[in-house]
Formats: sequence, structure tokens, C-alpha cells
Amino acid sequence: MTYEEWVKRNFGDLRLLGASTFQYKPGVILDDHGQRIATAWSVLGESSDDPFWKTEQGAGLLSDHQFTEERTAGVTLKIPGLVAITFNSGGKVRASFTAREVQLRSFESATQQTVDARLRTLKVPHSMVWKDFIDGHLVVLETWYATKVDIQFHREGNVIARAEVEKTATISAGLDRTWTEDHTLTVTSDGKVPFAVRGWRP
Repeated sequence: MTYEEWVKRNFGDLRLLGASTFQYKPGVILDDHGQRIATAWSVLGESSDDPFWKTEQGAGLLSDHQFTEERTAGVTLKIPGLVAITFNSGGKVRASFTAREVQLRSFESATQQTVDARLRTLKVPHSMVWKDFIDGHLVVLETWYATKVDIQFHREGNVIARAEVEKTATISAGLDRTWTEDHTLTVTSDGKVPFAVRGWRP
């Protein structure tokens, strides 16, 4: 299965992020393009230090651990917050991923209902705050992070060894990368930049 299929199979209604930063977290409000436009506490005039907005991060569950992606030379394969890989030559390359760890960040005690109730206090006649920042936009409840994967690369059914990968590909990894048996790349991240979010639209 592909990366998109893997996310759908494991995590249901998550929204994949094409690009992401550490600023994406529960309470962030996104536009239709997945870009951060505000935070729930800021539009309410509250502080992010308010205990109501406190979050926690822990392990997420996986049912399927493997997925594959295929790219032609010059096209980047990317999982936000974890790795970006571009083969500069060599035609089509198939990358096989084995996910070892994922994490999720969510509110410690706030729920969709309690956040929704706070935001709806702004739904008053002629409220530009509600119209511009809340109505119809995605309010994030959970952020998801890929924190450790093993990757093997194949071309025409053959495994591509480390030497060729390092010669023909540009790899940007989140925190650390190591090679095992000259053909398996293990990438880890610090779990600060999410690859997907879950939320609702008030």
C-alpha cells in the first residue's frame, strides 16, 4: 500500500500535511490548504499557558507497519517531520517503509465539545473573528508524528545498496539516520513536526 493508503488504514480520518512545522499542534486553526492561520486561544484572547490548552504526547497504535512509494528521478518522497528523499538519477525508485514508532499529541483534558463551546462564544452577529478565523476552518484536536522508520530502496526489483543511495540521492532526515546491513536505512525524528492532523470544523 502507498503512504496515503497506510495513513488511511491506520488512522482513519487523519488529514495528511504536505508541509508542516513545530507550530502545528492541538488548538491550531488551518485554512482549506492546510496552512496555519490562527490558534484557538489567540482568537479567544487567552494564553497558550492556560491549563485548558495543555497537551500531552504519547505512543500511537499501528495495525499495519509497511507501505511503499515510487518516485521518478528528481521527484521528492517526503514524510513531514521525518525524512525527505530525492533521487537525482536512475529512473524509477521504489521505497519500502517499515514504520517502527508513531506518536500523537492531544489535549490533556479539553475535548472537541469543550473547545467548540469556547469558540462558539465568538459566534455573534457581525463577528469578523468568527468569520475570518473559525467558521468552516479546521480546528486541530490531534497532531501525529512519525518518529522511526526503516527504509529499503529498490530499482527494477533489485535492492539499491547504501553506496549508490548516498551517491545518487539527497536525503534530509529529522534527527538521526543509520544503515543496517548496507541496504536498510533507519531514520528517527524528535517527534516535533507532525505528518498529519485530526480535527473538526465548527
